[in-house]
Amino acid sequence: MPVQLKVLGSGRLGDSSSPPHQVNTLYPLYQVPATKGAVVKAMRFVNTHTSGVPFTLVQRSSSNPDDKPLIPRDAVLGSGLLLITDEELLLGPNDAIWAKVGKDGDANNASYADKIDFVLSGVERDIT
Repeated sequence: MPVQLKVLGSGRLGDSSSPPHQVNTLYPLYQVPATKGAVVKAMRFVNTHTSGVPFTLVQRSSSNPDDKPLIPRDAVLGSGLLLITDEELLLGPNDAIWAKVGKDGDANNASYADKIDFVLSGVERDIT
């Protein structure tokens, strides 16, 4: 059976469109369906803001209630920069990648909405 890479998730962090995602609140970028496993091959994040934007990226596993940081918490992505993570992530059923823009106590949090675009790519496979 051939393996086909696909876009697992795409959008904007802190997306103010429907459904709205608040800044400084973790929300899922991609969740593995209950009957599948997945390999996330690459994640790309682009800052379209005129200044640096802090964001957090974590993996949540159905078998472990603690978030696993995928980058340092509140890492700042500079203006106009691209971050590519190419470390493969193995995800089981219902595992998910979560993210947020902004950080606790930052007065600029509201200005970070819609400033980081993302694309997650990889493969999904039925599990039996």
